[in-house]
Amino acid sequence: MTHRPARKLLGSVYRLMCTVLVWCLLVATGLIVWGAGGGYLRYKEWMRPRRAAAAARFLGVEKSRTVPLKGGLGFGLKNESGEMVAMFLAERGGRPHWVYLTDHFGQAHIEVANDDYEAAELVSTARELIVYFTKVRPEDLRFDGVRPEQDGEGMVVGFRCRSRRCVFGARYGAEEGRFIELTTMTTEQWAHDLDARQ
Repeated sequence: MTHRPARKLLGSVYRLMCTVLVWCLLVATGLIVWGAGGGYLRYKEWMRPRRAAAAARFLGVEKSRTVPLKGGLGFGLKNESGEMVAMFLAERGGRPHWVYLTDHFGQAHIEVANDDYEAAELVSTARELIVYFTKVRPEDLRFDGVRPEQDGEGMVVGFRCRSRRCVFGARYGAEEGRFIELTTMTTEQWAHDLDARQ
């Protein structure tokens, strides 16, 4: 007779634990469905203005000059007149790791005389653009050569970076008469691309 209340108590505790477990599973399932149904996308959209602000701080410009681009692909950098001068993808801290320069980015324009792609002025301009967008110290960049484009319409000026152990490339478009793109590559990618073109 004394065991019956203990069994009844154990049965109640067991039912309570099963109920709590079922509720936990339901909540976990709901969170998974919410996440798969767009929660992550909502979080990314919430983060985009914050990352644009981080990019503005990183580049040293006013917050209003960096804006998230429509479609969720990167950010834009505007000049004082409101013209889009660059579009870029940025890391969490705001550092751009890929940059497309538009025709309005005046510092990117440079004429190359007689297709002299290793001219000091061209290399210097490429270095300045990379320093501006990456905030790497100029003395950490070592000129590492020029890689002609396969179509023959331009080339990429490469700089090895000691502090970040990578290669920054500044792509020059001969037809446009300006630098078009800034990219970051591993040293292996850069060496492989050079070998493939020789």
